[in-house]
Amino acid sequence: IAANVSGIMVHPEGDQCMELVKKATEQGIPVITMVDDCNSNEQICFVGTSSYNLGRVYGEQLLALEGDKEKRVSILVADGENESRKKLIISGIRN
Repeated sequence: IAANVSGIMVHPEGDQCMELVKKATEQGIPVITMVDDCNSNEQICFVGTSSYNLGRVYGEQLLALEGDKEKRVSILVADGENESRKKLIISGIRN
């Protein structure tokens, strides 16, 4: 914001996200959030992936590793990961 840029693309992290997005837009700087949304109505758009589709791609990659053999997989996710996002990814992997 202090650099007086023409626009900002940001992967928001932390509690200050909404405040900083609002501050930028109040100064006429358009903001696009990527990967994770910060639940602010101020940004002009959000660019991300479908968690379910991401899980589908993970599942396809797992299947490609061992062919037709039966598979048993452990899925590890970060503690801070959004619970509904985790469920969508796992659902995509299973399907």
